[in-house]
Amino acid sequence: FINYSYYDFGGREHYIEMFNDNGSLVCPDVNLLPEYYRKLLASANIRSMFQCAIYDGGDFKGFMGVDDCVHTRFWTPEQIEIFSMAGKLLSVYILKMRMKEKLSVLEKEGDK
Repeated sequence: FINYSYYDFGGREHYIEMFNDNGSLVCPDVNLLPEYYRKLLASANIRSMFQCAIYDGGDFKGFMGVDDCVHTRFWTPEQIEIFSMAGKLLSVYILKMRMKEKLSVLEKEGDK
């Protein structure tokens, strides 16, 4: 796993603009991206990528991504659908876990 900050991608707002209306960022060849992104992704040997946005109440919170570090890749509609569904399921799970953690903290504070 590679851990990047939004700031590594030129800032949160600019990065979010790269996602389509379905919350996907499909890039068959990172060489098609602006130079800044090409260099950043090339430093991790990424050749192509697919990312699915994670939203909480309409707010962008991050993404789940799949990278191909060997080939440029045309992502098929089936792959996009499967990755998108996995991203949505994962985001629901993550957000649910975070909500449980927050409730647990509030309960502990209430017990004091």
